[in-house]
Amino acid sequence: MLRKIRIGISLTIFLLLTFYLVDFAGILPNSFHVLAHMQLIPALLGLNLGILLFLLVLTWLTGKSYCSAICPLGIFQDIAIWISRKRDKKKHYDYRRALNRWRWGILLLIVVAGFSGFMFLVSLFDPYSAYGRIVVNVLKPLYLVVNNFLTWIFTMFDNYTFYYMDIIVTSVSALVIAFMTVLVVGYLAYRYGRIYCNTVCPVGTLLGFISKYSLFKVHIDTSKCNSCGLCARKCKASCIDSKKHEIDYSRCVVCFDCIDNCRQGAISYTLRYKKESQKNISSDEPDISKRTFVATLTAVALTAGAPLVQAILDVLPSWVTGGLSVAGKLLPGLGIAMLLHYMPAKKYFNYILIGFVLSAYMGVPILGIAFLGVALAYKFYMDEEAKENVGFAGGLEDE
Repeated sequence: MLRKIRIGISLTIFLLLTFYLVDFAGILPNSFHVLAHMQLIPALLGLNLGILLFLLVLTWLTGKSYCSAICPLGIFQDIAIWISRKRDKKKHYDYRRALNRWRWGILLLIVVAGFSGFMFLVSLFDPYSAYGRIVVNVLKPLYLVVNNFLTWIFTMFDNYTFYYMDIIVTSVSALVIAFMTVLVVGYLAYRYGRIYCNTVCPVGTLLGFISKYSLFKVHIDTSKCNSCGLCARKCKASCIDSKKHEIDYSRCVVCFDCIDNCRQGAISYTLRYKKESQKNISSDEPDISKRTFVATLTAVALTAGAPLVQAILDVLPSWVTGGLSVAGKLLPGLGIAMLLHYMPAKKYFNYILIGFVLSAYMGVPILGIAFLGVALAYKFYMDEEAKENVGFAGGLEDE
């Protein structure tokens, strides 16, 4: 489920951004420029504090999901990996230690080059700039060739829907660099997985450092794991040490391939874990990883704000938006039904009743009730943590 959500989001952003870069007819509205600006290094160079805050909060919440769902060069690598797996059904990866000297050395080089005004080197290693060169210098000429061919066909029938466009290559050097980027990045991804993202890319190194402290992480439950090593063989980032049951979160791109392939159900994506010995979680408790992930996506969408949502709405046909408006009227009832179905309603019914009374009879705004709910949830969480710590301390004394 999580993997399908990630693939859907990444493909949507990738296709829209690619079409935005090749679109010469202005089919997409100007509001779609937010897709181009929602990248780390362009936001950093442009001092776009809103985008920077959004990406940093996203990484702190979910890990390196930027690299697997937003970064176009990262998604390009995933496509190359998907092709390699289709051609070789036995394709697998092995755990590799992080090449930290290379990672931090390249990042330091980019920082020095940026402060020195040597922006060519910065743009050369910037993943968004690299993908932009590929689209503008390789894909766009091909797109124009197809457009001119369709123009020739349609004009034969006196249909002038299409029109001729001159095919212009910006420069020979840009074309060569674009082809080299496709070959190098594509080959490394095809052969070794996400090694470029986790070794060369400065954005991957920087966000990898933050993701080590992310709120949600992929976790291996050693009580369920049978040490088959399947998760490590399927990990395109080569960051899972199945023998030690450890994950290098600075390289994990949160692709959820390991969760999707684990046959024991031993891997989940949930709140940051402490040492597993300090936990006493029964196997019959519901898996909250999907719910927490959906909640995180909701928080990220709220952080991104209206421009991204409006950009998507601008390209939807009227029959879709009309249907959505009708369906939207059903969402409150559907949402309450889903909430009562999945959450332990009997256990927390008193809180539901309090929220209903505050809203229906006392006129308290929904936002105020939400803040009250967060406060109560935090108190409940701290009480549970205190109980677990007391139980763990008692267990140590018994030993």
